[in-house]
Amino acid sequence: MFNKSKFNIDLSWNIISFVVSAIMGLLLNVLIVKVRGYDKLGLFNQVYVWYILLSQIAVFGIHLSIQNIIPITEKIEDKKNQLVAALLLSLFTSIPLFIVIKIVLHYFVIIDYEEQKRLIYTLPALIFFSFNKILLSF
Repeated sequence: MFNKSKFNIDLSWNIISFVVSAIMGLLLNVLIVKVRGYDKLGLFNQVYVWYILLSQIAVFGIHLSIQNIIPITEKIEDKKNQLVAALLLSLFTSIPLFIVIKIVLHYFVIIDYEEQKRLIYTLPALIFFSFNKILLSF
């Protein structure tokens, strides 16, 4: 059906990873319902929505800049320097976001207490999410 071009092989792997991710997400939701109940599934999904929103703010589009600049850079050493600069820049976006959100959650009631408590546990992951997104874009 497909010829063995790099594009088709990469597309196949992308489709496979998407299917695996979808199945795992479905199984995770079923597991949460079976073990903890529907109310905890709702809480999980609310925190997950906040995490996804904040993670996009934390990475601040740096991954898109990497996708733009790396292909036009000639020297390997320059590519390494740009990657390190992007990772450092992501620290300057994700750490202040982490601090601001923690302060806002502490002093202002914007979400439910249970949701707030669980969101605070996920905030440090924003830094690693930014790193991961940049490294994948590299």
